[in-house]
Amino acid sequence: MAESSTDLGSGWYHHPDALLNELQRGGVKSSRRPVVNGYENLREIASGGQGEVYEAFHASLKRRVAIKILRDRILASEASRLRFEREVDLVAGLQHPNIVRVYDRGLTSDGKHYFSMEYIDGQSLSDYLSHVETSERKYADAENHLQLFAAICDAVSFAHQKGVVHRDLNPNNILIDADGNPHVVDFGLAKIAEPHATETAVTVTGEFMGTLAYASPEQVAGDPLQIDIRTDVYSLGVILYEMLAGRKPFSTSTPMADLIRAITEAEPEPPSRVRRQTQMPRRNRKTSKRWSISDLDTIALKALAKNPDRRYQSVAALREDVIRALSGLPIEAKRDSAWYLFKKLLQRRKATAAIIVAFIVLVIGFNVALSVMYQQQASKEKRIRIFWEDTLGSVGPPAAGRDVTMTEVLDETEHWIEIATSGEPLLEGSLRNTIGNSYRCLDRFDKAEKQLRLALETRREHFGDEHVEVAQSLNLLALLRRDQGDYEEANRLFKQVLSMRRRLLGEDHLDVAQVLQNMAVSAFQQNRLKEAEPLFREALAIRLKHRGDRHPDVAMCQYQLAKLSEQQGNHEAADQLHVIALDTRRAMLHPEHPDIARSLAALGGLLMRTDKSNLAEPYLRECVGIMTQIVSEDHWKVAEAESALGECMTAMERYDEAETLLIRSHAVIETTRGPHDELARQSVGRLIRLYDAWGKPALAERYR
Repeated sequence: MAESSTDLGSGWYHHPDALLNELQRGGVKSSRRPVVNGYENLREIASGGQGEVYEAFHASLKRRVAIKILRDRILASEASRLRFEREVDLVAGLQHPNIVRVYDRGLTSDGKHYFSMEYIDGQSLSDYLSHVETSERKYADAENHLQLFAAICDAVSFAHQKGVVHRDLNPNNILIDADGNPHVVDFGLAKIAEPHATETAVTVTGEFMGTLAYASPEQVAGDPLQIDIRTDVYSLGVILYEMLAGRKPFSTSTPMADLIRAITEAEPEPPSRVRRQTQMPRRNRKTSKRWSISDLDTIALKALAKNPDRRYQSVAALREDVIRALSGLPIEAKRDSAWYLFKKLLQRRKATAAIIVAFIVLVIGFNVALSVMYQQQASKEKRIRIFWEDTLGSVGPPAAGRDVTMTEVLDETEHWIEIATSGEPLLEGSLRNTIGNSYRCLDRFDKAEKQLRLALETRREHFGDEHVEVAQSLNLLALLRRDQGDYEEANRLFKQVLSMRRRLLGEDHLDVAQVLQNMAVSAFQQNRLKEAEPLFREALAIRLKHRGDRHPDVAMCQYQLAKLSEQQGNHEAADQLHVIALDTRRAMLHPEHPDIARSLAALGGLLMRTDKSNLAEPYLRECVGIMTQIVSEDHWKVAEAESALGECMTAMERYDEAETLLIRSHAVIETTRGPHDELARQSVGRLIRLYDAWGKPALAERYR
């Protein structure tokens, strides 16, 4: 069937035969089952304008895959072929747990283009939401939906960072697997988001690209030069609106011209008002008391702004506001309203008749503990406020042009404790615990020892030997002993804490899970793997019971179990656990959180050790980027990440880049940690392996 030659321009929807012609352009599907070399048991599972999608079994790799096959060449336009080939290239470069993975590409036995990809055993987001809306739980699951939406945003934001605009985000292009994790698929209409990029071979002015109900005003206008990452923001806004309201922002049952007019001109109602009008159930107050319906309305409507300049300027910003709303924090969309900020402050304090005070120690680095001390009297609130204002306000850089370090902040804080907490032993104990644990995380063990010991003595004097506050101090002291390598003393203290917490709090309390996990890590570090595994699993079971499966504490247990599985040689289980932990951390934590960097490094390292260097590279490179944002570029933790990336470059035979990374990282590690440190020895070994592989034995021998 020949393509329509009608020049429709931007008013294509006014032509009565246009829609029929556009549908006919897809061609006639063959009734013969395709033959793809290396794949068995093909079964069609979807069909679209570009081609068919089949479930299949990869014989040699022994795994299920999905295969997308382009329609017959004589029936497919040149533009369709180019889009198909570009989709393969684009998705192959997007290594993200919430974006479907591409495995290979080629031609079928009868010459059709195909590519195989990860098979997602689940359902579309559309079917998933429809099922929930008709279930008994209904809108009580709203928070889970919004966490799911945040994970979708994370995947789309990752694609944007790689320069790819999806252009066809809709619930049918998002698959939800059996564990409830989303996967963005179908990049057939994706666009490279580069300045002045043109796509004349693929997209022409006046041609509509996307799914109309989720299309932005600029997409409907048919000008591809106006489409950028904010187009995806709009489509995600429609999806968010649908999650909140139970329907799309504009009716799709109206004539097409009316729908287009609504997209380009009409303002949607707030989703909460739509839900009330349709008598949909309201949120469950017990599970959703922190977040504001008004905030979610504001977020959805900002994402749906007609003018791209008035939308969120990135998907990351949209995701961040959703997370802030769920946490009860002020959203950026209302940041300019002083009354709004004041109202949010009042809402967060109304839970108790007394005034609640929260203070946060400024911490940058791995495992830096944030301690919140609640006081019941207004006088104590004032003392805490004055303490932190005086402490942080008095810290200045020792030299012009250099930022204040975390250690300098803690040193100044230590100086002020006795002055500011005179006569307040409970406050003093909490502050010393916080500062001591922060020193521990910065490897300042001598200062950590002093503060943690003083905190323990203060609490024992006030509470006696058997109290949860005493157990907390003992737990932090045990962590210090573990970090110092005194495992015998650490294990003795951990057992003491475990026994005390079980007596005082019960067998399945979250504080019990915490010390079980600490004991498991200690056993793992001593290579006592059989002892570590049941401790990890017991801690994970308790946290799953109390936290659900989408919480950073649960992700930490899964991350550590993954490391254990890898040590036991079970690489498949390790890979699955690392991916789950990383997915949760991306969804729940700030994009530059150290735990995300940890997961990226661990997953990249595992892929390296299983000879998948090409898959490891994006994880390791992202890890370097995050670490550079967290600490200074000359910090050993950045060097550690760069060293791992350098090893990956060696495996990929990109020797010049590997040499630059490995020499720079080795110099930093040797300077900051000493030439006999384990990391320094590891970095030397990587340099030797680089020069051996590169065929430069003299340089290898120099380091050997």
